[in-house]
Amino acid sequence: MTQTVVRKLLVTDRTPIIVLWFSVTATSLSLLTLPFGWVMPSPVDAIALVASGIVGAVAQILMTESYRHAGAATISPLDYTSLLFALAIGYAIFGEVPTLSLLFGTPLVILAGILVALDKGGARDKE
Repeated sequence: MTQTVVRKLLVTDRTPIIVLWFSVTATSLSLLTLPFGWVMPSPVDAIALVASGIVGAVAQILMTESYRHAGAATISPLDYTSLLFALAIGYAIFGEVPTLSLLFGTPLVILAGILVALDKGGARDKE
């Protein structure tokens, strides 16, 4: 749903404005959880959080801009590649061993995304 909203916003707004308001909204809502467990991060954790924020901001800008050039049905399935990155980073950095359901489910989700991307609305055209 957010992909469709972003696509419609791109008609009237520039990418930096959309990303700014997304960030303001997400930050404001996140601040509501502050009283329920805030812990001051260590300097190393603070640097990691800032780096994550910068990478996330760049990714959000690129993803939002991509919707200007292609439809949600084309771009959304590519979002599932984050599953592969999460799996690899979890294993390499945090030593998380993937479960069997994750190992079997992830390829199914990715395959479904690829099939949707390849179809590009072809099934709807036949109706």
